[in-house]
Amino acid sequence: MKCDQRFLKICCFHIVGTCVRLTDKWLELVICAFMNMCTDLQLTSEAALDLLHGVCFGASNPDDLKVKFTHTDFIINWKADQEDR
Repeated sequence: MKCDQRFLKICCFHIVGTCVRLTDKWLELVICAFMNMCTDLQLTSEAALDLLHGVCFGASNPDDLKVKFTHTDFIINWKADQEDR
């Protein structure tokens, strides 16, 4: 933007002590977007999960992880989701 004053009015980062807070839902959406990108690149589900473990946990060997994502973590139960609303 050319006008610094206008930018300062719409940007919350110039306020001292301002903090951006993200919820667990934000992280969930980022992970789902990552998996969708893997699907778009035509990676197998195993390859996508291995890549996700490497990105999220720095794991070169996912078998060494105590906690890891599985295929079922990305299956949405649409009926249960609709009942919750």
